[in-house]
Amino acid sequence: LSVAPDPRVKLADDVYAQQFAFAREIETAELRLAGAQSEAKNLHASLAKERAAAAANAELVAAIDAFDAEVVARSGIVDSGNPHNAWALPPTSTSSLRFIGESLEKLVAAADGADAAPTPDARAGYAATMPMLERSLAAWSDTKTTKLAVLNARLKAAGRKAISPEEPAAKSAKKN
Repeated sequence: LSVAPDPRVKLADDVYAQQFAFAREIETAELRLAGAQSEAKNLHASLAKERAAAAANAELVAAIDAFDAEVVARSGIVDSGNPHNAWALPPTSTSSLRFIGESLEKLVAAADGADAAPTPDARAGYAATMPMLERSLAAWSDTKTTKLAVLNARLKAAGRKAISPEEPAAKSAKKN
């Protein structure tokens, strides 16, 4: 297999290297974000199930709803009648995981879709997005550890099982 540049585009090898390195930086950020987004989706789904199971306990349902509201706000999850249409609804916050993910997707398009070195605007966009990513991941970490622990204590006191941001299949695989 031989990979060669488009013969219609004349770029120096270092420009391709810059483009590739920039795309890899963005990809690394996307991978970090994807883990948090997956955890948020798993928690949101688990909370919906727990809400239904705890319907008779109004205080517990209120605690579940309050925590779920924070999960939704931090993650940017959009519940829609048809989940395939949720992408069309804009993020509700510029600090949500979803907003940052969409920003990174645009940077990927700028990096991968150009036959040139990364532009100053693309690099500035990346530089502006990374602190937002760090703050959002830190806030998410606090939500899933500290605040989830408080909810899990309430669930345990009510005789319910603790919930986790892990996928149900991942939990059962760890037990085996």
